[in-house]
Parts: sequence; C-alpha cells; structure tokens
Amino acid sequence: MWKLEIEKLSLIHVAIETEKARLENELTARHFFGIKLWQSALYIVYLKDRVPGPYGITEPAPWPRRDKSTLLSLFGTATQLPAALAVYMRGLLAGKDRSGALVFPLGRFDILLARRLATPLPAKHPALKKGKKKPPPPVIFYEEIEEEG
Repeated sequence: MWKLEIEKLSLIHVAIETEKARLENELTARHFFGIKLWQSALYIVYLKDRVPGPYGITEPAPWPRRDKSTLLSLFGTATQLPAALAVYMRGLLAGKDRSGALVFPLGRFDILLARRLATPLPAKHPALKKGKKKPPPPVIFYEEIEEEG
C-alpha cells in the first residue's frame, strides 16, 4: 500500500519552485547568481537488506520536462518492486560565481513524492507459514445474578 505525499502534478511543480526559491536565497547569500534548476530526476529508495531495482539513487530516471506520464510509469515500477520504499524527485541547481564561471552542481534538493505504508514480508518469514494456528476461543465474562425471594 502506497501513500502519495503530493497528490497533483501542479502541487509537485509548486513544491519544486518553493524548494528552488529557498535554495536560491541561501546561495545568493553566498554570492552566487543566475541560479537555475539545471536537472531534475526521479529515483526510488530501496530497503537496505534487499536487492535494489531500477532507478535507484545512483541511477535516477531523468525528468527534464516534468511530465505526468514519466512520473506515473515510475510510480508503477515502484509499486511492483517489493523492496521499494519511497519515490523522490531530485533537483540540481546551477549558477555563476563572482567571476562569472558556471558552477554545477551548485545545490541539490529532494522532494518526497510517495512512500510505501506496508512492506511485504520476505518469502521465508515465519508469519507466512501455511500451517496457521487456530485462534483461541473467545472468553466470555458474565455476572451471576442472585434471585431474591
């Protein structure tokens, strides 16, 4: 089961612009200028003890146009992989220093887009054994009422 942290593409674009503006203010204070979002990519975070799948943090899926179809296909891939935990968007910023030389990457931000709420158990987990025990019978508490008379 997955939960979308940001449910609309337009809200993802707003979150990107908000993070970009926040980083822009920090970098401007350090005397960089002409700051732009140079690259954006999507990546999947995997469980540490399982084999990672495609589009991990080291090899993200490029997302230059920030379109819906690429995003949906990555969400589909993540939901099919039992080791996938979350889907993030990474933005890399470029800018110029005091001498006017291009600096890349100048800054980075990551936005959580979706996360798995429940993770499937490994194949040999004891809870998945076929011989399931019967639950104990319910305990009923009652009170005896003494009759007057």
